[in-house]
Amino acid sequence: MLKKICIVIISVTTLLLTGCNFDSVEYKTPDQKAEERQNDIMQCFINKDKGTLKSYFSEYVIDNHTDIDTQIDEAFDFIDGEIVSYDEPFARTTRNSERQSYGATTENIITDKGTEYWIVFAGTLTDDENPDYVGVNSIKIINLTQADLPETDDTQEEAEPHIIYIGEDFI
Repeated sequence: MLKKICIVIISVTTLLLTGCNFDSVEYKTPDQKAEERQNDIMQCFINKDKGTLKSYFSEYVIDNHTDIDTQIDEAFDFIDGEIVSYDEPFARTTRNSERQSYGATTENIITDKGTEYWIVFAGTLTDDENPDYVGVNSIKIINLTQADLPETDDTQEEAEPHIIYIGEDFI
């Protein structure tokens, strides 16, 4: 009997020490998730990967923006040339009782033609009341090379063509 108990204890100990690795699941903070999503979005722009970019959008945006494919095509065309460099993203998150929002900005995006852009995304990470909102809700691309206008009410209309949105235009 003592021999059987020892075998069970050794077996359980061996299983616990070798078979279960709880560290294999990496926890990511909301800011890390936002940075990761922004890096994914940047790769879509670099590779002109329309399908993957579209898959990041929330069901709400897909359902309510039937021209999402056209918006993505226009955004890809908006960038003059091939992206050759860009800064690491800057992430931000907010939370209230039923929803957590996230987003990020990539600055100093430079193309082979010398044009500078920023790409900003905003989305919903969790939403208890409206799960269809989970995902990217808006991407804004700003052409900074053409947007060097003073910020006054008179020039705002002139600056607007140098900004393009995919999805919601609320960023």
